[in-house]
Amino acid sequence: MWTFIVRIILRNRLVNLVIIFLLTGFMLYNAMQVKLSYQLAKMLPSTDSTYIAYENFKKQFGEDGSVMFIGIQDTNLYTKDKFGDWYDMTEDIKGISGVQEVLSVARIYNLRRNDSLNRLDFQPLIRQRPQSQEEVDSLKQLIFSLPFYKNLLYNPDSDVTLIMVTLDKKILNSKKRVSLLQEVKDRVDEFGEQYNLKIHYSGLPYIRTVTAKTLEDELVFFIYLAAIIASIILLLFFKSFRAVFFPILIMGITVIWVLGTISLLGYKITVLTGILPPLIIVIVVENCIFLLNKYHTEYRIHRNKIKALSRVVQRIGNANLLTNATTAAGFAAFTITGNKILTEFGVVASINILVAYLLTLILIPVVFSYLPPPKERHLGHLERKTVKGIIAKVVHIVLNYRNTIYVIAAMIIGIGIWGMTRLETTGNIVDDISKKHILYKDLMFMEKHFKGVMPLEISIDTKEENGLFKNNARALYKLKRLQRLFIKDSLYSRYFSRPLSIVDGISFIYQAHRGGNPRYFIVPPPSQLRELKQYTRNMSSDNTFKSFIDSANRITRMSIQMANVSTGEIEMLTDSLRPEIDKIFPPDDYTVELTGTSVVYLKGSKYLMKNLVSSLLLALTVISVLMALLFTSFRMIVISLVPNIIPLIMTAAMMGFVGISIKPSTILIFSIALGISVDNAIHFLSRYRLQLRFNNWNIKNSVLEALRETGYSMIYSSVVLFFGFSIFILSSFGGTEALGYLISFTLVIALLSNLFILPSLLLTLDKHITTKAFKEPLLEIFDEEEDIDLDELEIDTRGSA
Repeated sequence: MWTFIVRIILRNRLVNLVIIFLLTGFMLYNAMQVKLSYQLAKMLPSTDSTYIAYENFKKQFGEDGSVMFIGIQDTNLYTKDKFGDWYDMTEDIKGISGVQEVLSVARIYNLRRNDSLNRLDFQPLIRQRPQSQEEVDSLKQLIFSLPFYKNLLYNPDSDVTLIMVTLDKKILNSKKRVSLLQEVKDRVDEFGEQYNLKIHYSGLPYIRTVTAKTLEDELVFFIYLAAIIASIILLLFFKSFRAVFFPILIMGITVIWVLGTISLLGYKITVLTGILPPLIIVIVVENCIFLLNKYHTEYRIHRNKIKALSRVVQRIGNANLLTNATTAAGFAAFTITGNKILTEFGVVASINILVAYLLTLILIPVVFSYLPPPKERHLGHLERKTVKGIIAKVVHIVLNYRNTIYVIAAMIIGIGIWGMTRLETTGNIVDDISKKHILYKDLMFMEKHFKGVMPLEISIDTKEENGLFKNNARALYKLKRLQRLFIKDSLYSRYFSRPLSIVDGISFIYQAHRGGNPRYFIVPPPSQLRELKQYTRNMSSDNTFKSFIDSANRITRMSIQMANVSTGEIEMLTDSLRPEIDKIFPPDDYTVELTGTSVVYLKGSKYLMKNLVSSLLLALTVISVLMALLFTSFRMIVISLVPNIIPLIMTAAMMGFVGISIKPSTILIFSIALGISVDNAIHFLSRYRLQLRFNNWNIKNSVLEALRETGYSMIYSSVVLFFGFSIFILSSFGGTEALGYLISFTLVIALLSNLFILPSLLLTLDKHITTKAFKEPLLEIFDEEEDIDLDELEIDTRGSA
C-alpha cells in the first residue's frame, strides 16, 4: 500500500505541485470571500419548544436584543450648555442611517389630553434645544414628573442617565453594523471628551459587535504569532533555513484552505472557527517535525536522500495518518452536539486537519527531493546533548524505577479525582469576555445602576380576542400583579430591572388624562378604563405601546432587563417564577411563556452540555476504533489510552482547584486535548511494533529502542504544541484563553505520561499485552515493514533530485 503511495508522491512530483497550486488558488479565491458572524450562536435545534416559543415571540413583537445602551454618571447634566449638547447629540444619533429610534431624557415623549379632538396626543417633550437655564430647570422638573421613565432612562439615586438606541436588525446581522455602531460611538465620545465624562456602552448589539471586531483582530494576530513561534522553534530544532521556510510555506497554504473551507461551506468566522487557522498551523508544525526528524534520522544512517524520503512516507506517513485521524475525530465529535457554531467548528477543523496531513505528506518529500541533502550541521539536533540526556534519563528511570512511577501516577490520579469533585457547572450569557475588558466593566456599570441589559421576556396569551380587556380587564390587573411581584419581591428586584409592559402604557395614558399629575401614574379602575377608551380610540398611531400588545388585544408581553447571571441563577430564578406566574395566570385560562435571550441561553447551555459530554464519549470511542485498526489488540488499546486519560483527569482537577467552571466554552477542551495528546502514544507504539520485528520480538530492547527513536519527536512536537496553544492565553475571550492554558497543561502531562507510564506498563506487563494480535495491523495501510525498490521511482538516488 505505502509502496504505491510513495510512487505517486515521488514519481509525480511536478504534477502534485501543480495540482496543489491550482487547488490552493481556488481556495484563496474563496478565502477572500469569507465573512464574520455578527449573530448570536444558535444553541438549540429548530424543533425545540423553547426555540419555537422564542421565534414566535420575535415574529409577534420583533427582536428582543436590538437596543444599544449608552450611560453617563453626571450630577451636572441639567445645565444649559451641557443639556443642550446632550439634546443635539441625541438628535444627531437619531439622524444616523440604521438607527430606528433613540430615547434619552432629551428625547422622550409625553401624552397630552386634547379635549377639542377628544383624544390624547403623543408628542415629543422637547422640540428644540433649550435656550435658558430656567427652561432646562423646568424640563428637568417635567421629566422627573413622568414615572414612566424612572429607572428606565435615569436613576435618580445615582445621577446615571441612559440613551437607548434601537438599531435596524437587518444592519445588525451584516458587516455594516461595525460602521453604524462606530458612528454612534464617535458622536457620543465627542460629547464625553468635551465634558470630560466617562461613557459606558453596553447592550447585546454593542457586545456582539465589539466581540466580532476583537475576533477579527485576534485572528490576524494569532496567525502571525503562531507562525513566528513555529519558525523560532523549527530553527532552534533543525538549525536549517529550509527546515523553517518550507514548513512555514505549508502553514500559509493550510491557512488559506481553512478560510476557503469556511467560505465554501457557507459558514462565517465565529469565536470558535476564528481559532482554527493558528491551531492548524500548530498541527502542521507537529506533522513537519515528525517527518523532518525521520528524514534526518534515515539520511544519517545510509546517506541516501530518496531512500530516506521514501521511508519518511512509509514509516511516518502511516503513523501521522492515525494521529491526524484521531485529532480530527476529537473535533468531528462536535458535529453531534446539535449546536450550529460547534458543528461548523467540528466540520471545518476535522476536514482541514486531514488536509494538513495530506499537504505535509506530499509537500515535505516532494520539496526536499528537489533540495540538496542535509549537511552535517543540519543533523546535529539528533545528537543534541540536552535532549539526548533527557531521553537517556527517561530510559534509566523506566528501567529502574517503575514502581516509583506507578506510585506517583496513583497519587496524581488521587489528587485529580479530588480536584474533579470541586468542579462546578455554570456559565453566563456574556461568558467569553475577560473581566479586565472595558466591555465587561461597562456591563457591570449597567447592572449596578439598572440591574443589567440582558433581555428576559414574558409572553401572556389570553386565548381569546380582546382577552386583555374582557371581564373588567381581569387579565390587565393580573399583569399589574405580576409586575408588582418583580418590583416588591427582594429576590427578583435584586436581579431584574423595572418591568415594562402595557400596564405602564395605560398608567402613562391615565396620568395624561388626569392632567399629568404623577400620582395618577396607575392602572385606573375598570369604570375609568372605559372612559379612557374614547380618548385612546382616536389616539395618534405614532406611539410605542403597540409593541407591547397584538392587534387583537389577545397577546401581550412584559419586558425585563436582567443581570449577566450564571445559568444556575437563571434556572433558579425561572423555576421560582413559574409557580408564582401560575398563581396569577392559571394555566387552564392563559398561556404564559418565559422567553427571550436569557431563557434561550439557559436551555441552550443545558442542551449543549449534555451533547458535549456525548461528543467526548464519541471521540473516545472513535479514537479507540482508529487505534484498533493499527494495533488490533484490545489490551494494547487499553494500555495506550491509560496514559492519555490521566492528563484529562488532571486538567479537570486543575479546573476544580482554580475555580474554572464546566461550561460550553471549556468542556470542548477535553475532546480536543484527547485527540491531540494520544498522538505521542500512537507514534511510540508504531515504533515499538516495528522494533519488535527488528529485535526478534525482544520486548525490553524493543521498548527502549522505540523510546529512544521517538523520544526526540515526542519532546519536539509537545514543545511546539505547548507554545502553539499557549498563544491563546493572550486572547480577550475567556473560552479561548482557557483553551490556551488548559490544553497546554494537558499536553505537558500527556508528554510525561507517554514518556514514563506507557513504556513502564509495556515492560511490566510484558508478554501479557504484546500478543500475536498486536503483531499485524488490521488494515494494510498501517503496515510499516515494506521497503520500496528505489529503481522504480526513476529518480536519482545518490542525493540530488
